[in-house]
Order: sequence, then structure tokens, then C-alpha cells
Amino acid sequence: MKKIFISGTFNVLHPGHLRLFRYARELGDYLIVGVTDDLISTPPAFIPLKERIDSIYQCRLIDEVIEVKSSIIDVIKDLKPEIVLKGKEFENINNEEAQIISSYGGLLIFSSGDQNFNSWDLLEKKQIIDNSNIIFPEAFAKRHDISARLINDILLKIQNQKLLVVGDLILDDYINCEPLGMSQEDGNIILEPIETTRFIGGAGVVAKHAAGLGAKTIFVTVLGKDEAGSDVVQQFNGTGIDCNFFYEIGRKTSVKKRYRVHQRPVFRLSELSQHEISIECQKNIYEVIASNIEVLDLLIFSDFNYGVLGINLVEKILNLAKKKNVLVSADCQSSSQYGDIFKYKGVNLITPTEFEIRTALRSQDTGLAKMSREFFNKIEIENLIITLGADGLFLESNSLKNQKQPELIPSFARNVLDVSGAGDSLLVLASLALSIGSSLEAAAYLGSIGAAIQTQRIGNIPLSVEDLAACIIK
Repeated sequence: MKKIFISGTFNVLHPGHLRLFRYARELGDYLIVGVTDDLISTPPAFIPLKERIDSIYQCRLIDEVIEVKSSIIDVIKDLKPEIVLKGKEFENINNEEAQIISSYGGLLIFSSGDQNFNSWDLLEKKQIIDNSNIIFPEAFAKRHDISARLINDILLKIQNQKLLVVGDLILDDYINCEPLGMSQEDGNIILEPIETTRFIGGAGVVAKHAAGLGAKTIFVTVLGKDEAGSDVVQQFNGTGIDCNFFYEIGRKTSVKKRYRVHQRPVFRLSELSQHEISIECQKNIYEVIASNIEVLDLLIFSDFNYGVLGINLVEKILNLAKKKNVLVSADCQSSSQYGDIFKYKGVNLITPTEFEIRTALRSQDTGLAKMSREFFNKIEIENLIITLGADGLFLESNSLKNQKQPELIPSFARNVLDVSGAGDSLLVLASLALSIGSSLEAAAYLGSIGAAIQTQRIGNIPLSVEDLAACIIK
């Protein structure tokens, strides 16, 4: 739980205070407001303490209100909030609490409470990964000889890998809204958009994760000739990724708009094309892959079933990869659209959700072990990781190197902020680990760390070696 602390006199609770409280809610999940005692308030209190506290209590944005009867420093020492938020007017003066906040790893942030604040800029740069929210299953690690040294060794080795990511790129627009109330005419909820932040998602973030982890990355996708497509190109500038963007008339760049109120998703809108790409685009994609296949260690299909990876193109690419002995992994998502997971027959790793595999097999009641065996028999893959949400992962291998029984690995994440992108993090880390010869268990363990990190941050922020190294228990 990330605590945010604000203190003040609060003679009159005005709109500026409310905007500051809303801003605070975007930074953490537990807002504490300290109301200064009549004798120490600056500016002076002209309303009794009890009435000022009662006024603050009426604000639904606040989780806890406390009296500040002595020094603010004493209160901060006791609470140890992750973030202390002060008004913009305090930014250029001496703040005596700054040293205390810094001593335990907290942040002191200044904001004017203006309605047009951009909290996402701060969230992208300052989001702190709280190690206490990442749980390492010690029994699983011990059973499979997984240590911090092993994980760090894998992280070092994957930086020498060269991979290609192909699939559907998605732009994720996170739209932060203020609820204005309910329409009296038709009963609809009325929201006012405050700010929008755009993240690269889908196959795009898989490529960005790989590059952030130090792997030499080639990326292939199809975009629309539109504003969103131009923004994609701009966001990939300077990443070091070898980008191959193809365009098709009449196709939209996929954009998912996620409307959020007080850090919580309210609803989503999708602007996308789902028809299969043209024969010309398929040829272009295949030619890029064919021209690079000799130097690849790994090929990742990131398939959201929006038309980039049709069955014929996938079959041609798989045949090519098999001839050249390139390790192949795939994620074929079909949570809100139809997808054919069986077109990835023979890949080295596939990472479906439980819902996706049950839908593919038309099996609602079969146990996981029996269901995975049935799936193996139909698709002839080497390794399977079924994602179970909060219940973790189910692992099974068909490899001759791994004759172990299927395994469950618990989820590493708690106090989840945003589940978006967790599966992409798992996919790229597990795939890279397998490409250097790691066991399925070690690959899934490393992938679970990446997924847990991703759930602690809002929006798709590319992983880095430093992110993972900082979370691994020494």
C-alpha cells in the first residue's frame, strides 16, 4: 500500500484543495491528510480544529484524517509515507522535512493543484517498485535450484540475444477523468476527461521490453496512415529497435482508450481494424523475417488477432524458423475477439490464459493437468505456460530435457495497480530465458518477476535489467 501524505490548515476547503487531493490519489492508494492544530497552524487557523477536520472528512477522496499537534517532521517520521505532497509555493524554499523523507526512500513532490496537472509524466518517471509487493515463492525456487545468482546470470546472457517480434501493435490511451455526476435526462454517468497519456502496447511493448533488457531487437508490424501511426513512429525513435513499419490503405492504427476515475478503470473504447492484411503486406513481413532469419536466436509472435498474423503467413514463417532452428514463442490473445491458437502448432513456447485455452478446447470443467495434455496432443508444442491471473501460472513441458511433472507457480504480485501488459512481460522474459537454454521453471520464474513489476506500474512502461535486478532477493 503506497501512502500519500498532505498537511495544512484547511480553513476553507476550496477547489484547489480538491484538485490537489485528486492528484494525490493518482500517485498512491491511501491518502492521509494532516490538519494542523490551532496553535501551530500557518496560516493562522480562524476555524476551530474540530470543524476543519469534519470538513476534510466529508471528502471521499481521503482515506484518513489525523491531527497534527506538534512538528510535521514527527508525524512524517511516524507515518513514513512513500510520498509527501506540498503546494507549488513551497518548492523554492527550505523544506525541513525533505531530509527525513529522503532518509527512508520517500519522495517530496510539489504541485499547485491546477486542473491541468500532468500526473502521468510523474508516474512514468517516478513510479517506485515496492519490493514488498513482490512475493518470491521460496519453495518453488528451492525445488528447481533457482537462485538470485542464476537469475542474474540469465539477465546477463539474454543481452547477447537477437530476436524479432512480429504482430499487432496497439496504442493504449489512458484517459484520466473527473466524475461530474449523473444525467437527470437519461441516467448516464458524466465524466470530464482531464488528461490523456499514450503508451505503446501489444507487439510494440514486447519489442520495447526486449530492447530495454538489452537484446538486439527487430520489430515488424502494420500501421494505418493516420495520426496514431505517426505517433508510433515518433515513440520508437531513439529506442535502438530495428523497426519495419508497413502501411495499408483503409487500415487504422489500433488504439484502445481506457477511461479511468481515481486510478480505477471505468470503461474502454477500441478504434481498430480487424480484417486480414493484404497479400502485399504479408509478403513484405515475410521478406523482412527471411532476410534476418540467419542471425536470429528467437522469434516472437505477439498476436492480438487484429489481422496482422493470418494463418497462411504464420504457417510460412513457422516453416522458415523451423528450417533455420530458430526458437519460436507465441501469445495468441482472444479475450475480447476470436483467435485461432492452433495456428501456432509446433512452437517452442506458448502462453495462453486459462480462458483462451478452455475456449480453444471447448472445455469448461476439465482439470488443468488433463486439459494441458489434451492441448499438447492437438498442437504439438514444446513448452506451455498457462496464465491463471491472481492464481499464478501452470507450467508443463513436452521437452525430452524436462521429464518433470506439471507445476503451479504462485503469483508474485500483490496490491496490483494495473494488470495491462503483465502477459507481455512474461512472454518476452520467458522466451529470452528459453533461448539461452534455461529450464522452463527458471524461465517462468523470471517472467513472473517481470509480470509482477508491470502490475505495480500504471501503463505499459518497458522493462529494464535494472528493474529486475533491483527486485531480486540477494
